[in-house]
Amino acid sequence: MTIPADRPHEPGELIIVDLAPVLGTEPRGNRPALIVSTLDMNTLTRRIIIRPITRNRDSWPTKVFLPDGLGAEGAVLADQVRSIDRKPRTLRFLGRVPDSILAEVRAKVAALIGVQLHRATEEGEAR
Repeated sequence: MTIPADRPHEPGELIIVDLAPVLGTEPRGNRPALIVSTLDMNTLTRRIIIRPITRNRDSWPTKVFLPDGLGAEGAVLADQVRSIDRKPRTLRFLGRVPDSILAEVRAKVAALIGVQLHRATEEGEAR
């Protein structure tokens, strides 16, 4: 399903993005990605913050593995932060991850940059 360019993306959505051009070991090409930026950011700007997804199933501390049946397979690369312009780079919508997966990815990112997160007490508080 193609996403209208003027529709704000929601955190936890899985999308196909075009990551070219890239340098060095950055994930490249058209690939699935997880949106981790907040709905406020996604509404106020054309940019979204994503984490690419790899099909490589080798264990690594910065990977969060996706459960089956989500529209994308593999693991979210929590250490590969990208901020992209959603209009030219977003190709299509794939699905959505459970809130627990989004929270796990965000927690790994926070740990990587030295930020301590408080635990959400109500459903949807982390959105």
